[in-house]
Amino acid sequence: MNTGSLRRARTPGWVWAIVALFAVALLATVSVVGWLSGFEMTPVHIVIDGSEALSFDLATLTDGHKVAIVLGLLAALLVVLVVVPVALVVGLAALAIGLLFGLGVPLLVGLLLMLLALSPLLLLVAFAWWLWRRASPPSKMAA
Repeated sequence: MNTGSLRRARTPGWVWAIVALFAVALLATVSVVGWLSGFEMTPVHIVIDGSEALSFDLATLTDGHKVAIVLGLLAALLVVLVVVPVALVVGLAALAIGLLFGLGVPLLVGLLLMLLALSPLLLLVAFAWWLWRRASPPSKMAA
C-alpha cells in the first residue's frame, strides 16, 4: 500500500482561527458566569416615589434562563472578537491606501519630473558610455 496517497488533508488556517475565537469566548463566558455565581443573590427592588417600579430576584432564575444568559454572553463575545480585528484591518488598509496615494504618487511624479529635467545629462552619459564601450578592444576568450 502506498502511504503517500493516504495523506490527511490539512485544515485551513481560518478554521483554526474560528475555533480559537470560540474557545476564548467560551472560556471568558464561563469565567464571568463563575465569578457572578459567587455573589449573593439578593433581590433588587427599584422604588420610585414610594411605589415599587421593578423587583428582580436572581435566585428565581431557572436553568434555562441561566443557559440563555450564558449563550447571550458567548454570542456577544464572539461578535466582539470578530468585529474588532476586522475593523482594525479595514482601518489599517485605509491608512495604507491613503499613504500610498498621499505620499507614493507625489514621490513618483517628482521622480518622473526629475528624470525629465535631467534627460539631457542622462543622454550625454549614455552617449559617453557608448563611446567608451566602442573604443575598448574586445576581450579575447581563452581557448
